[in-house]
Amino acid sequence: MWSRLPNLVTGLALGLAAWSVGVDAVTCGELKTFYKNEQCCGQPTQEVSAPVPGTAACPYSFAKPACSTAEPQTPRDLTAGAVGSMTPKAATLTDDQANFLPLVNVHFHLGAEHKTEAYSDDTDSIAYDAASSGRRLAGNVRPGFMCSKSSLNANQLAAYNFTYCKGDVQVGKSYEIHYVHSSAGMDNNATDDMNADLLADGLGGAANGRGLLNPMIVVQGQIFQIVNGAATVDDMLHGWTVVGHDNSVMYPGSTTGQSHDNEVCSPYSITWHVDKDCHQVSPESFDNLCKQMSEAYGMYADLYPHGSRKLGWVIQLCKTPRDLTAGAVGSMTPKAATLTDDQANFLPLVNVHFHLGAEHKTEAYSDDTDSIAYDAASSGRRLAGNVRPGFMCSKSSLNANQLAAYNFTYCKGDVQVGKSYEIHYVHSSAGMDNNATDEKNADLLADGLGGAANGRGLLNPMIVVQGQIFQIVNGAATVDDMLHGWTVVGHDNSVMYPGSTTGQSHDNEVCSPYSITWHVDKDCHQVSPESFDNLCKQMSEAYGMYADLYPHGSRKLVSSQYVVKSEFVKPLA
Repeated sequence: MWSRLPNLVTGLALGLAAWSVGVDAVTCGELKTFYKNEQCCGQPTQEVSAPVPGTAACPYSFAKPACSTAEPQTPRDLTAGAVGSMTPKAATLTDDQANFLPLVNVHFHLGAEHKTEAYSDDTDSIAYDAASSGRRLAGNVRPGFMCSKSSLNANQLAAYNFTYCKGDVQVGKSYEIHYVHSSAGMDNNATDDMNADLLADGLGGAANGRGLLNPMIVVQGQIFQIVNGAATVDDMLHGWTVVGHDNSVMYPGSTTGQSHDNEVCSPYSITWHVDKDCHQVSPESFDNLCKQMSEAYGMYADLYPHGSRKLGWVIQLCKTPRDLTAGAVGSMTPKAATLTDDQANFLPLVNVHFHLGAEHKTEAYSDDTDSIAYDAASSGRRLAGNVRPGFMCSKSSLNANQLAAYNFTYCKGDVQVGKSYEIHYVHSSAGMDNNATDEKNADLLADGLGGAANGRGLLNPMIVVQGQIFQIVNGAATVDDMLHGWTVVGHDNSVMYPGSTTGQSHDNEVCSPYSITWHVDKDCHQVSPESFDNLCKQMSEAYGMYADLYPHGSRKLVSSQYVVKSEFVKPLA
């Protein structure tokens, strides 16, 4: 499995990205020299050719990715025998996980964007494409697939005067309603009703609500044909659960809409749950949906149907750390679903690094002598040349031989016998493209947070970090492959919970904007110094990870008011 050498490059600890800490101070003299070199004097409209000193670089590229490197796209042909060619990197969220995420938006498309045996009439879309020659027709949106009208009579197709729905909403036509769930949804803690919907127009809230940079998003798609005399559905705003979806499928895809096609692809990775049936509903039911959207939530822009994206080509388808000791509590209710062990291992491994001491705390690693001394000496500042230590495994039972110094050849900095280190195995759906390798499971690592958070232009990656604590002891077990220690050493006594990135740049005042699933091994594993040095050898010689040969600093244990409630810390099956 590991015969093919991965293309690993140096990674940075997730919490230590330079852009997140702030911008270096710049002097007036430096600015003067810069503007002189750029020949700005007397040229107020001239564009500068280089970044202005002291300007923070945005960590993201918002350029839409080429379809050849994007994640699998949506919509997809769901008819029997339809095929795809892409292998996704993102895990597919389940029905329970989707319903755990807040509902942030409901909107509908003219015609179905997907295609099944129940909705496959493309007469309208063919006519639109022929008339538009690739352009959008003024005032009109592109129609998708329609449910057949061949069995409907004149009375069933008689016109209806819609009061609340706007634009091209007509009896006889079909519409794909999208129920959008996102971990970036509005804060349920601010409401009395934990399950209250806090909806808004568009997808801005789904993609970056509350400042979250990598939300989990699930879209439930359901197709309705408007027919006079058909069933009345009082609450189509929650039609997915009210109407039912027994004949549904789930798959990893992208955002849709008319702004994307087979050349310009979406940078978002979305789990799709699509109902393959066509449901007939009365025009009164559909108009009541628009009434709910406008009167209850002020969603006026979404009273008009959106255009439908063309089917994707075949080739495109397919706050931490927390106290984990007994009795430790938390106050926050998460919006992100917690990814399972299988889902984590489905995501590409993008980085491995280690922290001085454990960032988490359990009964097996709770010695905070070193961290207390560091905090007392630093008064909140970073000590020059030193990183903040975390919790250590006890050394009280170790003898002099077990604690004798060892000369590390490959590991750098404060790596010593007797000390403990929390290794982070970082998995992300933004990992490098496995399709470019012969080995499906090869590691293709990219730089730290950049690769995990925005690799391949993906704007909302799923990220799982597996944390395992090792104490270096002479004569302890030899582990030949600690680069994959989570699976090699085992993790029978582990828990999973939703949290954030860590690292010394975050504390109880400056919090992380990333939502991460954490899998943490509660045991302390003793390993030989040779094993740990071999880890650094693997990182440097096989993958060129030179910056990560030094231990990273450990974030202070997060205050209970900012960590997830205990009921969301669950054993990892």
